[in-house]
Amino acid sequence: MQKHLWRTVIRNQQLDLEKECNYVFAINVRRRIVPPLPDTYFGNALTVGVIGMKAGELLLEGGLGKGALEMHKMIASCSDEKLKILYASWVGPPTMFHSGSGGLSNMLATISSPRFNVY
Repeated sequence: MQKHLWRTVIRNQQLDLEKECNYVFAINVRRRIVPPLPDTYFGNALTVGVIGMKAGELLLEGGLGKGALEMHKMIASCSDEKLKILYASWVGPPTMFHSGSGGLSNMLATISSPRFNVY
C-alpha cells in the first residue's frame, strides 16, 4: 500500500524523472529487540526507515517492484545491533532537521497505528 502511495504522489506532482525522492516510514521493532519486549509492554517500539530513489526508477525502470524491494531491504536490515547503536546515539548532541535543506524537499512520510490485540 505504501509503495502505491509513494508512486502516486510522485506521478501526480509530475516530478523530473532524475529528481531524488525520499520516502520515510515507521518500522516496528517490537520483536527485533533482544530480548523482545513483553506482550504487556504498552508503548511505541519503532524506528524510522528512509529510502531514496530517483522518480524515474520508481515510475519507469524498476517500477513498483523496485520500490517494494528497497523497502524490504530497509526493514530486513533493522537488527538488534543496529537498534542499540541508534539508541546509544540518542545520548549524544541533538541534531535538528530542516525541511528545506539536504534533499528533504521531495519527501513523503507515512505513519500508522500499530496493530496488535491488547485486550
